[in-house]
Amino acid sequence: DADEIVLCFDGLDTVATAWLNGTQILTSENMFVPQRISVASLLHPGSNELHILFASAFQRGKELEAQYGKRAVWNGDGSRVYIRKAQYHYGWDWGPTLLTAGIWKAIYLESYSVRITDLHCPTLVADDLQSATLPVHITLEMHNVFIDLAAHIVIYSPEGEAVAEAQFPITDTEIEHTFSLASPQLWWPNGYGEQPLYRLEVTLLRGSEELHRQEIRLGLRRLRLVQHPFADEPGTSFFFEINNTPVFCGGANWIPADSFTPRVTPERYRAWVQLAAAANMTMLRVWGGGIYEDEAFYNACDELGLLVWQDFMFACGIYPAHAEFQENIRVEAEAAVRRLRHHPSLVLWAGNNEDYAIASSINAYDPTFEGDFTQTAFPARALYERLLPDICAQLDPTRPYWRGSPYGGSDSGDL
Repeated sequence: DADEIVLCFDGLDTVATAWLNGTQILTSENMFVPQRISVASLLHPGSNELHILFASAFQRGKELEAQYGKRAVWNGDGSRVYIRKAQYHYGWDWGPTLLTAGIWKAIYLESYSVRITDLHCPTLVADDLQSATLPVHITLEMHNVFIDLAAHIVIYSPEGEAVAEAQFPITDTEIEHTFSLASPQLWWPNGYGEQPLYRLEVTLLRGSEELHRQEIRLGLRRLRLVQHPFADEPGTSFFFEINNTPVFCGGANWIPADSFTPRVTPERYRAWVQLAAAANMTMLRVWGGGIYEDEAFYNACDELGLLVWQDFMFACGIYPAHAEFQENIRVEAEAAVRRLRHHPSLVLWAGNNEDYAIASSINAYDPTFEGDFTQTAFPARALYERLLPDICAQLDPTRPYWRGSPYGGSDSGDL
């Protein structure tokens, strides 16, 4: 009886077509993009049949390679750069070639009349660390005009006490409200202090009836990537400040914890991150040849104080940048940024892993060129220097973006 019923696919790996009760509802070629399909008109009482056909990602990549041309890669088959799939599945210097296919994240039905589609709170801690501003941005999807529809917003302290609260009628699909907190409990990296986490909870109400509730955890910290010039040598500094304190980012490179990621439980994620914290690490770099990690990974980093340097999923290759590919990446990047941006552990977005290095190795990188990158031998600069930083600036302006891991301007390794 709901106004809307949606079939949600959180992750299909990778080239997939789906039918519901004999009607095609979806085609997908991106492992990293969740899909939402309205299916109210296709469902009927009793049993319903969902069929999903997975095609060979390797064969699809070869078709695209034949269409657009061979490209240089380090590790794996060169056709992988055309397929939005975890690149390590094609084999790497540290792991086997295991080209997976199938349902790798949940599939479920949602029925509703109104729901929260996006909840964002880009917290800002004052320079003197004595106060914090919490601007809450809520986006709704509504399928009816409601009377007495209200939004109830609560900020809970790390101890579970309500420290800020507001409720007001909903008149639009966009809601904004700003809270201010005095003497906030600050979130610190591992070894520098504690990791208190506030909780932001938003509830949609019609009278006393709860229609939808969503919550996120927030860590209040002042983040800066410090790049100041030197008087006696070229270049700039490159270090992070958390709460006005320079942080030594000793840490490790995080590759996927398994060749078959659905086998990795939240308990396994927690155990691995706990080992990093016990080894006095302060940062983990999520490597660009793997996946945008599970929430359990980032939750553990939030709780244990491990800073996260987050690559976008490009690694060791000359990637294309034709219009269809760029649109595919835009949707992927927007989904990743929206999902992860509330985690206090995440301190930087990076465009890729070693793509500037491979471009330099084949003389494809000209740092002086600023024209149409898609017409050069290094077309993916259009992604790393324009598309991705624009998305980050729009959706997550409180965090720095860096073009690559590593990236140093004219010398790709001069970081």
